[in-house]
Amino acid sequence: MQRAHGGGPFTGHAGKLLADVNAGHAMSDLRDIVDPLIHYHRTTRRALRAKRLASRLTKPALRRPVEAA
Repeated sequence: MQRAHGGGPFTGHAGKLLADVNAGHAMSDLRDIVDPLIHYHRTTRRALRAKRLASRLTKPALRRPVEAA
């Protein structure tokens, strides 16, 4: 496997980001990387929640706990 941006423990995005931080010109690049991650995280959580809700609604037995007689 080839190491990007001069080796070290970080490769790819993280390696480039680290190199930029060390060079002192990363703040604008940082948002370019972080914003999509935040967006992805939010949408994934929303999707999982919707999926859970949908499965709960399609299984009538789980909709309400069955009361003991």
